[in-house]
Amino acid sequence: MLLLYRCEGGNACTDDGQRALRAFFAQFPNSPLCNIPAGSLSPVVARFEEMKWPYAALLWGQVLPLETLDSAALDAFFLQQGERSNPEKLCTPPSPTPEPTGTPGPTGTPASTEASPTPGSS
Repeated sequence: MLLLYRCEGGNACTDDGQRALRAFFAQFPNSPLCNIPAGSLSPVVARFEEMKWPYAALLWGQVLPLETLDSAALDAFFLQQGERSNPEKLCTPPSPTPEPTGTPGPTGTPASTEASPTPGSS
C-alpha cells in the first residue's frame, strides 16, 4: 500500500503528524491471505502535495481518500483489498484436500500366528 500525505491544509508535517505516520507504519498488519509479516510488506509513506485530500491510500488501482489519518480505515482497506486485488500473487492459495481413498490391503501372505510343528514331532 502507498500512503500519500500533504502538508498544506493538514497536520501531517507537524511533529504530532509525523509521530502518527510512524505509529501507523510500525503497527501495519500482516498480509490477510498469506500472513506475510508486516515488515516485508510495510506501506510506503510519501509526501505528495498535488492531491485533493490531506491523505490518500493507493492500492492496485484503488484510492481511499481521507481527511485525517485514520489508521483503522487504512488497516481495513488493506485487509479487505491488499492481496485480493494484487495482480502479482504473493502466495499460492492452499489446494483442496483430496477425499480419502480406500486403504490398500497388505501385500503378500500374512505370517501365521499358530505355532508350526517342529521337525520330528507329531
